Amino acid sequence: MISIPQPPAPLVFFTMRLADPQSDLLTAHAGPLRAAMRAVRRVRPFEIDSIVILPAALHAIWALPMNDPDLAPRLELFRAQFDALLAASDRRADWLEQVWPHPLADDADLAAHRAMIHQTPVMQGLAPRPEAWQFSSIHRARDVRASLP
Repeated sequence: MISIPQPPAPLVFFTMRLADPQSDLLTAHAGPLRAAMRAVRRVRPFEIDSIVILPAALHAIWALPMNDPDLAPRLELFRAQFDALLAASDRRADWLEQVWPHPLADDADLAAHRAMIHQTPVMQGLAPRPEAWQFSSIHRARDVRASLP
């Protein structure tokens, strides 16, 4: 069998915001938010490279499959799943329609967006340092680095 290297999956940075910037809905319901993402991943696969959940917004970098690089259906499904999971609490996420996707061009672009994702809780005064914010993938990155020889 011939082995052909696969090109890297398309990486896209995006931001989703709630209409009410004072809301704490996303962090107050981080469990259902994560469950909604898992549900979407089962139907429309993607990998989460980096993510930060803020009270009223989230920033993420997703790696999308080469054969299915469309972000929009995944985000629509995520919104629907999250709303369905929130229904039991009589809350609903009122998302802004705009999503700001940015395909990442190279390693420098990826590194800059990862840094921005991890620094956002500090920049917004939510945590004294990135590691202190519990709703961040920085913990996963730190755990991977710690396990390397």
